[in-house]
Amino acid sequence: MGGNKKKKKVQNNRSKKHNTKQLGLRKRVKIAFILIGLFSPLFVYIFFKNQERKELLENDSFQTVAFIEYLKPRQRKGINGSVDVIYFKFIHGDTVVHSIKQTMAGRISSKAIKIGNAYELTVVNSDNDIFKLNIDKRIDSCYSNVGVKCHKYKSERHKQNIKNKR
Repeated sequence: MGGNKKKKKVQNNRSKKHNTKQLGLRKRVKIAFILIGLFSPLFVYIFFKNQERKELLENDSFQTVAFIEYLKPRQRKGINGSVDVIYFKFIHGDTVVHSIKQTMAGRISSKAIKIGNAYELTVVNSDNDIFKLNIDKRIDSCYSNVGVKCHKYKSERHKQNIKNKR
């Protein structure tokens, strides 16, 4: 009889260890609701922010020409990803605004983008950081500095990148 009791204890201990590794259904449901509660406001915010940007581009924007200043094909982004980075400039009033656009890797070579090319650009009047660069529409144009009083860069590092490449 003593041997049977030991086997039962061992079996009970094994079942207890097995239960501690798995979460119960109630705990999984609670965790799911907590995660939904945390991340759903973030998704809602991103969705409405994109809607607002699209509306601004449609209603409160102007068309101009973007001139390509510098190209960085296949730049690392994160651990495994890569993107193409396009540095461009456009004139808004008496200011030359220098900006950056990131596109999918391989887009520079597939669209045959070169330094000095001009493309159609839509920019929001109130915020120069909201824009749509149409790489499919190339424009035959040349750049002129007439009437330009100042240059506006994204950051000091951006300014140094442009200055060093000239």
